[in-house]
Amino acid sequence: MAAGADEHVHGGARACARSRPDSATPDAIDEYVRCYSMPGGIRAMLSIYRAMLIDAEQNRQTAQWKLDVPVLALGGSAFIGDRNESQMRLMAHDVTGHVFDAGHDLAEEVPDEMADVVLPFLAAHR
Repeated sequence: MAAGADEHVHGGARACARSRPDSATPDAIDEYVRCYSMPGGIRAMLSIYRAMLIDAEQNRQTAQWKLDVPVLALGGSAFIGDRNESQMRLMAHDVTGHVFDAGHDLAEEVPDEMADVVLPFLAAHR
């Protein structure tokens, strides 16, 4: 069973909503497998999804007051696109959006491009 799980994680890490499957390096995949194979590893990862209903309710409650801090909303064209920006505009006054030619894992798929957007944003708003 563990070998089957490893195969599943390996395949999933290579293909999971990525527009650049080659960005999942063998070392990164091995690290995903190591973490998800630990006791409770998959349960911990899936907790993010189990918490979505709680998150949604908390977001509804706090959305009554828009954020006054600048927000950078990022998305990948093959995954969420500009929906992060449109959703954040409902919750913040000052939103900057950027969509990368990427999928779900921006930091792994387009690290240099992401840094080129994030670092100037942070420098301008410190």
